[in-house]
Amino acid sequence: MSIFDKLKKDSKYSLSEEKENMIKRVVDNLLHPDKRQQEGGAVKEEVCVTEYDSQHSIVSVASAIPSNTTRKLDDPGLLLGKVQCGKTDTFVKIIGMCFDEGIDIAVVMTKGTNALATQTLTRLQKEFEAFQEPDDPDQLGIIVDDVRNRRIVGFRPAEIRDNKIILVVMKEDDNVTALINLFQNNARLKEKNVLLVDDEADFVSRSYRLEPKSKAEQLAVIAGLIDSFRRIPASCPYLLVTATPYSIILQPGGCILLNNGIALPFRPGFVELVPVHDKYIGGEQYFVESQDPNSLFSNLYVPVSEKCLDIMRNIHRAYVNPDKKISTNLDGLLRALLGYLMATVIRSIQTNNRRYKSSAAFHVATENDLQNWEKQLIDHILDKIKTEHTNNLNSYSTSAFASEFDSLYDDFKDSTDKANKLGKRNLDGSYTRTNLTLPTKKEIWDGLGMIFDDEDITIQLVNNTQVQTGQTFPPFLNPKTGQLKLTSKANIFIGGLMLDRGITIDNMLCFFYGRDPKTAQQDTVLQHARFYGARSIEDMTVTRLYTSDKIYDNLVQIHDLDEFVRSWFKSGKYREGNAIPVATASGIKPCGNAKTLVSETYVLAPGKRFLPKGMIIKRGTFSNIESLINNAIKNSLQSDGGFIKIPLDKALDIMNSIRESYVYKRNDNIERKRDMSDVMSALEICGRHGNGEVWLLLRNDREMSRLRGDGSGWSDAPDDGRTDTAPSKRQAVDCPVLMLLGQKGKKSQGWENGEPFYWPVVMVQKNMPRSIFPSALRN
Repeated sequence: MSIFDKLKKDSKYSLSEEKENMIKRVVDNLLHPDKRQQEGGAVKEEVCVTEYDSQHSIVSVASAIPSNTTRKLDDPGLLLGKVQCGKTDTFVKIIGMCFDEGIDIAVVMTKGTNALATQTLTRLQKEFEAFQEPDDPDQLGIIVDDVRNRRIVGFRPAEIRDNKIILVVMKEDDNVTALINLFQNNARLKEKNVLLVDDEADFVSRSYRLEPKSKAEQLAVIAGLIDSFRRIPASCPYLLVTATPYSIILQPGGCILLNNGIALPFRPGFVELVPVHDKYIGGEQYFVESQDPNSLFSNLYVPVSEKCLDIMRNIHRAYVNPDKKISTNLDGLLRALLGYLMATVIRSIQTNNRRYKSSAAFHVATENDLQNWEKQLIDHILDKIKTEHTNNLNSYSTSAFASEFDSLYDDFKDSTDKANKLGKRNLDGSYTRTNLTLPTKKEIWDGLGMIFDDEDITIQLVNNTQVQTGQTFPPFLNPKTGQLKLTSKANIFIGGLMLDRGITIDNMLCFFYGRDPKTAQQDTVLQHARFYGARSIEDMTVTRLYTSDKIYDNLVQIHDLDEFVRSWFKSGKYREGNAIPVATASGIKPCGNAKTLVSETYVLAPGKRFLPKGMIIKRGTFSNIESLINNAIKNSLQSDGGFIKIPLDKALDIMNSIRESYVYKRNDNIERKRDMSDVMSALEICGRHGNGEVWLLLRNDREMSRLRGDGSGWSDAPDDGRTDTAPSKRQAVDCPVLMLLGQKGKKSQGWENGEPFYWPVVMVQKNMPRSIFPSALRN
């Protein structure tokens, strides 16, 4: 039995035909890049580079790069999933199939924290457990280990000969350097075919910095180390894995010459989306269906006042005075904690499980002292709830929290009724309904008493101090699963940076979120959404997200921006050479500046023009282009005041022929070679958003010179402001305008071949969302 078939057979998740086919496409594209299909992905670029010796390497790693060799270095692939949608399970299967297809070693890179590295290692060891000591003597074993455990001992020849190997590498400079040294010091490893799986690939893996004195662009240390490793093995296909691809798709294409060497291709050559399963709960439920008052998910969001969040972000000792009542300024935190405990009791009773364990996460501040302050506030409120329960054992109605208890109970009853009557809409349009009975108020009150009496609440700080201890296995992780450990019936996790990328938390019924930077980074905020994932509809009836109106509105907007990007991947209608847009909004940016420091991007804004400059016209090309234009006009969709509406694909065919008619020469116009790819990207992006249609404006017998009149540069205004630009701007409302300005191309005007040609100008439509896209290539 193949490794992939064995993984599929033993998996706790069923593998749909759609997902299996997707995995096969990924493996085929990774291992056979010459056969890559463009459907659903960006353009693949053929890249051959001469490798440098160690003194010219991107980072200073002794003998990291073989000298005087030339080899093909392919651009990576991108596996794009949603936050907590099963990306790890997917790349595990990809590794298995790659092993079957000739890959010897898989290197899995994780975010640079002990917690995530441990979770990844534990998960991989469990997934490949059947291959640790295979029963079949002909079956190769699979060694799964952390590179830190191989720093000194390395691998024996027999281990390399008789096993496939999976190495987990935390994205931290010492660990990646250890990986490089491990391979560089072992000739057998260097001869192997290696699959590099870069989990959370938009984090650290490609980042740049400016050299302090010269201000020249350089690869950051870890990114440079990863590039150095890619050059060592006999082959090293590279798979990027993430849920937030913005910085990746905004990278320049191909290799990049930087001040400290050549950076290898990072923009993906193909993209595959991880299919979403029916149990997945994500942005669609939290930020779209939640807007529908008749939806089960309309109860998910609970507003918290800005004052409450301000208290949690700034230490105010008066709020934890044991002799005072809980301040009304902390009503949001009180509701979250009381609601979480009630939800835990409800699910425990509904599942008839005395050992039921749930979790809540509080993500408000990143600083350790503020997280300690959050714990003091939480301890203070829990003590007050416990005291009120002790003093009012027989009935909640006489307690100080009776009103809040009633309100929470009514809210849970409303969402339970909706789950029973309406249910959750599935991917196929059907509905899954529940048959739940909400426990009585007294049962819930008594259940709270049991939690307090049994001291069955654990509050765990998951902060940066614990990461810095250097422990291989953090104390807050479950050694069997690598996930956050649930030790009590109610488990409250308080953290910041440690509660973002990759960390999985089971049975989360409460997420309290208060991160609110001046400018929100889309990739960072989405990765905070630990409340996404495979969730049961029963749990969702009592699950709540607590945050402020301002932050929630930002989350809604970020979800919309993310869906804008994903719609381009889902469409699968890319044309070779054209880009993927990333939508932007006020107060929100796609990613940190260091990730796209070397990217040259264009902004798509209403009324903006895109056009090529400085081209040389190839002889004998005009008539073919003219024929394509006439055919498009003949089969036009509509005409309006001199504008003719044509399908986008016809417009792109014309533009592609125009691109092929342009010539670029060194010491002349070579720096403008990418112009047409960028213009076509703008046209396709705008056209796709404009229902696949384009307004065509055709003009002829123009006589624009190649150079500006003062000789200061290339002419850049072939469109007349009054007769061309102004009416095009009025016409471009829902779809873009493509002006095709026929030029005589006389030699006396600087056009060296004296060949007529069409000069295209694209006008962005009024209703195009503001977005950015990367230039086709970097100079």
